[in-house]
Amino acid sequence: MPVVKNFPAPRGKPHLKGLTRKQQIFVQEIGKGKNPTKAAAIAYNTNHPNTQAADNLAKAYIREAIVAELEMAGVTKAKIASVINQGLDAKKIHTSPTGPDKEVPDWQARHRFVDTAAKLFDLYPDKKIKVDRRSANIEAFVEYTPKQLERLYERQLEEIEKLKTS
Repeated sequence: MPVVKNFPAPRGKPHLKGLTRKQQIFVQEIGKGKNPTKAAAIAYNTNHPNTQAADNLAKAYIREAIVAELEMAGVTKAKIASVINQGLDAKKIHTSPTGPDKEVPDWQARHRFVDTAAKLFDLYPDKKIKVDRRSANIEAFVEYTPKQLERLYERQLEEIEKLKTS
């Protein structure tokens, strides 16, 4: 097995200490706004940057370094919560050939923001739906009742509001 050398952290970036040089580049590229696959393509000489990105993101210490790098770049939890909150009220202009233009809810954009918030706050259940394709029977293994999900969602919205005010 090859020996992997950990490089010292660049000046002013102690969160990169203990990472390999390629891992440091990966984290820094994400901090510059690249998505994980593009960051992996830059940091690693590989034909499968999406696999390398997934491998890196599976490591808790790399995710922690990414969070620290993003915070240094000004991307805070409060800022993310604010953007998500704005997205939940997304609107678009509906043009009509017979009447005036009017502003209407952009349900597609709102759905994407809700989905992103649900992923960030871990609102999706751990269990997946099992489908028997031969008879089209669906068995769902979900640990939450609808009321529990609603309460959980309300708590997450409260946390977003707290982050916005802090």
